[in-house]
Amino acid sequence: MPTLVSISYSPWSIRTRLALAAMGTAVQHRDYLPGLSEPRLRAELRRWTGRVTVPVLLLDDGTVLDDSLDIVLWASGRTARPLVPADRATDVRHWNGVADRMLAVGRLRTTRRVLEAPAALQASLPRPLDSLGPLGSAVGRLAARQLLRKYAGSSDLEALRAGTETLRAGLTHGARRSVRTTDRLLGSTLTYADLTCAVGLSFVRPHPQHPLAEAARDCWTEAALLDTVGDLLAWRDAVLEAVSTSACPSPHAVAAPLSPRGPRGSRADRGRPRRRGGL
Repeated sequence: MPTLVSISYSPWSIRTRLALAAMGTAVQHRDYLPGLSEPRLRAELRRWTGRVTVPVLLLDDGTVLDDSLDIVLWASGRTARPLVPADRATDVRHWNGVADRMLAVGRLRTTRRVLEAPAALQASLPRPLDSLGPLGSAVGRLAARQLLRKYAGSSDLEALRAGTETLRAGLTHGARRSVRTTDRLLGSTLTYADLTCAVGLSFVRPHPQHPLAEAARDCWTEAALLDTVGDLLAWRDAVLEAVSTSACPSPHAVAAPLSPRGPRGSRADRGRPRRRGGL
C-alpha cells in the first residue's frame, strides 16, 4: 500500500489527504516532523541536497510523487470518483496555482507572526522539543528562520488579497454578487479546483477544525481581510464539509475531515502531537 508522508497541520498536506479520502484512495499515513524527519525522507528520496517538501507519496514500486497536485492526479486516474476530470486538468492546474500563490504568501506572513509570538512558537514545537523550555524555543526560532529562507518570496498582503479576488471572480463568473456556498469553479460539480482553493484560504483564517493550537490561530489569521472575505470563508467551510462527507469509510483511507488518522491503535497514531501551531 502506498505511504503518504505529510504534516498534520500543513495546508499542502491537508488538501492532499482530503482529496485522497474523497476519492477512496487507500494509503498508509506517516507524520512528518520538520527537521526531525528530514534525514529519513532524504534517504528514501535519495535526495541529499536541495529542498525537501511534503506531502510525498511513496508507491509500492518505488516511484515517488513529491508534489501535492501530482499525487491527486495519480489518484484521480485510478478511481471511479475522480476529483480532476480528464478534460479539465488544465483548468485544475490553473486554480491550483492560484491556491499555491495564496498559501506561499500566507506562509511567510504567518511564520513571521509566529516568530514574534512566544506562545504560538512554543505551540509549534514537536516532541520532545516542546519540553525543553528555552532551548526548545531557541530551536523553534532557528527552524522558523530557516523556513523563511527556504521559501523566500513576496509576503505582500495585497498579493493575498488579489488571490481572494481572483477566486471570487472565478466563483461568481464575474457577476457583482456575493459568493454562494454552492458555487463551483468548474461547472456545477465539485472538483479539486474547489478543494485546493478552499484550503488555499487557510492563512486568511484557518478552518475551525484545522489541527492548530489555539495559541497559533491568531498568527494564521489576516484580520485586515476578514471584513471582505466572509462569503469566501463560508464557501470554504461548505466545500470542506462536502469533501469530508464524501470520503470513503475504508479503514485504510486517509481520514477526513482535516487531520490524519490511521486505524485505531496503529503506529500512525502513537505519540502524534494532536495540534500544532507552526508550518
